[in-house]
Amino acid sequence: KTCPPTQGYLQTIHLMSPQFLRRNRDRLCKATKFVTVRNPWDRVISCYFSKIVTQKFKFMLKYPFKSAVPTFPEFVAYISRYPDRNMHWQPVTSRCAEHGFTYDHVLRLEDEDFMSQLQSLLATHGMEADIDWKNQRDEHGRHNNVSVEMSMADIAQARMAKRNKMFSDASGRLNATLVELVRQVYSRDISRYGYSFDKYK
Repeated sequence: KTCPPTQGYLQTIHLMSPQFLRRNRDRLCKATKFVTVRNPWDRVISCYFSKIVTQKFKFMLKYPFKSAVPTFPEFVAYISRYPDRNMHWQPVTSRCAEHGFTYDHVLRLEDEDFMSQLQSLLATHGMEADIDWKNQRDEHGRHNNVSVEMSMADIAQARMAKRNKMFSDASGRLNATLVELVRQVYSRDISRYGYSFDKYK
């Protein structure tokens, strides 16, 4: 295949200089390409607790929120207005757009063998590493690690419970409008990678 110098995944390698990309585009195009994806509804929840509740990105939020830390519905509304403003919530199909390129591997965070897939992929290319999943936070932004002893079924159940709670109103009724906002923002991710609100995977 012809490898355009400025299209597709090459655009996402933002830490590499244009000169480097031009000199090495053929090598980069021939390299193994993989992307890690996640259910958009869970991704938005994770971003809210790890970046917004902790106020790490407070300086980036120009929307006139009523309090220092926006509510989850306010944050979802903000994302719906500015879906590409930050890489932590930017749709994968925007940030890691293929534009004719095909990823050799698509790793889904929800897959039971996700960690083994990732470690195997890295090992194949001489990058063996022990990878810990430590970026779990509670409703106050504090670390709340998922135990490695938990089964995938337990993790899936916990994730679905959190998803339903976050996308429900004070009475516990599902906020269909909120669910739909995420669906609209991440419509291409959902279609491309086969996600839904009602299923963990």
